[in-house]
Amino acid sequence: MDNIKSAIMHLAHTMREQEQGTMIPFEEFLEMLVSDPQAILRNVFQIFHDMVRSSVGEGINEYPDDPENIGFVYYDCSRLFVEGADRPFFADRLFANRLVHLVEALKRGAQQNKIYVFDGPPGCGKSTFLNNLLRKFEEYANTPEGKRFEIVWRLDRKLLGGRNMSESLPVLEKLSELL
Repeated sequence: MDNIKSAIMHLAHTMREQEQGTMIPFEEFLEMLVSDPQAILRNVFQIFHDMVRSSVGEGINEYPDDPENIGFVYYDCSRLFVEGADRPFFADRLFANRLVHLVEALKRGAQQNKIYVFDGPPGCGKSTFLNNLLRKFEEYANTPEGKRFEIVWRLDRKLLGGRNMSESLPVLEKLSELL
């Protein structure tokens, strides 16, 4: 029984280390930031946008000169929802256009205070769509293009001449009174 517990603990520790990725010095992060600031300073919505656009590509307007064209372009969503999927999801033109427009809005920061509800009858593909999208996002997040950074500050209070942990700032005291 002890062997099983130690094996599980070792496995959990190893998985935790792999999930965190490798740590880099702050100077190296700054060099990467200077070389490609748009890729380094992206938020999760911008990364999601980049993932969708890299999978879907640019749309093709099949009727550019048609005066009755309603503006729905063809987006090839097969790389996003079909390739490598156990249960493929086939997006029609209306769905693909709405998805691309939603992703564009998310990139611009229009995601605040919104909940997206996927409504439809049983078996229409809501779960299949979301599962395939999540799987592709996980795959993209583990590529160099989908890399994200977290800055972990480890400051020595003694070197900074910091206060005692029991002391608090007047601003924090006022905030705690409000809560």
